[in-house]
Amino acid sequence: MFVSEKINYGTFKKLAEKQLNKKFNIRIATQKFINQNSHDNFLNFINQNLQESLQQKQESEIIKILLIDEVDIFFNTDYYGKTYNPVATFKNTEIEFIIKDIWNKREQNTEEIIQSVKASDSYIQLIRQYPKFEQLFSNHIQTLSQDVKNIQKHQQDYDYVVKDYKIGYRQLDSSVSFTTYYGYKTLFSYFYQNTQGKIIDQSLSQNIKLHLNCGNISYALFPFSYQAILGVTGTLKSLNQQMKQCLKKYNIQNMIYIPSMFGDSKLQFNRGDMVFVENDLENQQLKIQEISSQAVIKGQSVLIFFKDSQSLNNYHESNYLYLQKDNYIVIKEHDSINDLDFNVQRVTQSGQIGLLLREYGRGTDFHCLDPKVNTAGGVVVIQTFFSNSIAEEIQIKGRTARQGQPGQFYIILNKQDIESQFQIKQDQISQWENNRFTKPLYEHLDKVRNDLEEKKYSDIEQHIQSSTQKHNDSMEFYENLQNSNEKAIQFINTYS
Repeated sequence: MFVSEKINYGTFKKLAEKQLNKKFNIRIATQKFINQNSHDNFLNFINQNLQESLQQKQESEIIKILLIDEVDIFFNTDYYGKTYNPVATFKNTEIEFIIKDIWNKREQNTEEIIQSVKASDSYIQLIRQYPKFEQLFSNHIQTLSQDVKNIQKHQQDYDYVVKDYKIGYRQLDSSVSFTTYYGYKTLFSYFYQNTQGKIIDQSLSQNIKLHLNCGNISYALFPFSYQAILGVTGTLKSLNQQMKQCLKKYNIQNMIYIPSMFGDSKLQFNRGDMVFVENDLENQQLKIQEISSQAVIKGQSVLIFFKDSQSLNNYHESNYLYLQKDNYIVIKEHDSINDLDFNVQRVTQSGQIGLLLREYGRGTDFHCLDPKVNTAGGVVVIQTFFSNSIAEEIQIKGRTARQGQPGQFYIILNKQDIESQFQIKQDQISQWENNRFTKPLYEHLDKVRNDLEEKKYSDIEQHIQSSTQKHNDSMEFYENLQNSNEKAIQFINTYS
């Protein structure tokens, strides 16, 4: 009774936010501490928030249980061993002028930009206003001057989305976050997209501000605040040895494998003849056209997954489409769950071909309701890149042959991508291909992938120790901020 009222759903980032602000709003407190006109006003803000948090604590002294959906996501290196880094924004007339000045000087080398800014009237006036935080502003001028030089690379690395005059980043759950920032690379991406006509002046102006680090919250420490931990995942058997050792740290000792209620899988995937490595991108696109056209002619539907939007767009603009370009269902982001559900239902109907980003390969239920598709052999999934983790491949593969239905899975790659991704020479790939009847090419690639993943997790403890130290330093900062002492100033000058 009343259990449902006690259930809270959220992401790891939301959990971090909850822990971060359990005493008072850290971002507002940091802003007020730097910009305080009255010491008494700052202390009143802190005391008022402390009283409210004390009341909430008294109301919520209950046993807490953590249930993690898709456990392998938690142990993904985007989270495990990493920290959640809250940011407070800070802006005034001088700061706005300085940032615009740095953007206008972006063609100069970094040192020239720094020297020019620090000699400017705006910077001198800023330091006069906030003499205790000269080191803070000096550090940010240096970072701004470095990040303004990396705009094009940032767009390539993060494949961000520009929508409604905002810049957003794709998350692991296939959503797009328009509140995520990657330092000043995001800020200067707003400047760049403004020059391209995709960001209006008002949106740009709203983003011209400093981003001050308010500490670091370790993801790895979250589970220890719960009395019991449960988790589910469809990739339990694929967890590597390091992941399983990490589970034991949280006293997770028992693992239960539950077979599907729909019986044995009807997925068709032969590693020997359903994995293709073509010589180049053009031949890869030709093979994608060949497999997808065969499926559509039979009455099946096709889901083609790409590693990023550039790869998806390259194919959509290529000469190797089977359908008319406008007839492809493209899913790169969605405005709402209803919007996504509508496209998911469409793309699994007979004769449809969908182009999707890899993020939609996890958790999206492509349940096919068209009997014609299932009679013809089910939904065909084509993966156009080789996953760095077997867990991701299993998830993408699982978008077909769902709930007892048939389905087929193909991996279609090109040698240039494999060479770049795994540093494998094309001659070596050709040699593996020539010996494919002895050992399928897939098994060679799978071993390279597993070896790299093992190496990645081999030093995970070092990352955990580093993030734990940052976490503890941040907790100390919050105490010092609460007391409004000199150590809080030192932390802000050093780490913010």
